[in-house]
Amino acid sequence: GTCTVKEYRNSIRMTHWASVYSELSVEDANIIALTNEARRTLDRIASVPFRTADVIYTPTGVNSAKSFALSYNGTPGAQATREFSYWDHQNIMDLMRGTFNIPGYIGDDYVCVGSTKFLRSLRTDQELVTIRRYEQGKQILAGELGDLEGTRFVRENNVLNNSLGLNGVLGEAVYIGADPVIMLEIHPFEIQAAVGDMYGRFRLLSWMWWGGYS
Repeated sequence: GTCTVKEYRNSIRMTHWASVYSELSVEDANIIALTNEARRTLDRIASVPFRTADVIYTPTGVNSAKSFALSYNGTPGAQATREFSYWDHQNIMDLMRGTFNIPGYIGDDYVCVGSTKFLRSLRTDQELVTIRRYEQGKQILAGELGDLEGTRFVRENNVLNNSLGLNGVLGEAVYIGADPVIMLEIHPFEIQAAVGDMYGRFRLLSWMWWGGYS
């Protein structure tokens, strides 16, 4: 395959007067703003190859009679009709370990990156709550899923869809095994200051990253 690298950049222009008259540091505020914007941008760039995986699992049926749809062409095979559950997680584990024989991302463990509603549906699944009620009560109260059958969970609130399903109340997640995506980095992330104008009246700060994902 191929991986295309591009230069990504955005900037903030500020005046010398703003720095002089401001009680707080304008430079620090702009660096924070640029860093946060860069995080969101690079997160979206990296998400593209993750979210275009070939295999898509969709929970279907109802809670009393659960089923699922599995597609292999990068598009959902059905529309979700219920929340993701521990039962679905077990199915995915069997598919990854058995059917597809996917190596672990960290040792033998996988990683799941999920939206807030996706993770909430797992945390409130009654089967899982019953299993962990006594042994891991502190973990439940802290809102941690921890290790669930060899999978670590990470919350994401920038890219993943948080309004799926018939009523738009379901979340999206990506399960990750070994070497799912490659990153080429030509120049690391950096905050840069432009050369000042002749009299120092205007200043320019910019973030820059040069690379790509595939």
